[in-house]
Amino acid sequence: MAGYFLDTYGIIELYKGNPNYSKFKETKFYTSKLNLYELYYYFLKKEMQEKADELFLIFSQHCIFVSDDILKKAAKIRLEFVSKQKKDVSFIDAIGFTTAGENNLLFVTGDEAFKKTDGVEFIK
Repeated sequence: MAGYFLDTYGIIELYKGNPNYSKFKETKFYTSKLNLYELYYYFLKKEMQEKADELFLIFSQHCIFVSDDILKKAAKIRLEFVSKQKKDVSFIDAIGFTTAGENNLLFVTGDEAFKKTDGVEFIK
């Protein structure tokens, strides 16, 4: 794999200073605007509007484009996870996982649904 795609959990853990995510301070990584939406919402719920704005700006520099084709593939992948593997995968995680795969990136997450999935670096 050529690099990393951090899901929202990964971005939050990086922000919190989780040592398991420290390598991403020195490594080029990507995310999507959809993950920034989740990040922004997370901090708004904590009544941290200023931090939400600050982190949105910082991490927006790491965003990768999500095409229509990726959205369609993500819907199929989510359906497979939910119906065949009986794993609850969010829409945004399905899109992130698909975006990572389509861009030759490892999907970095702490979501148990992806724990033993090819193309994933599972980190808690």
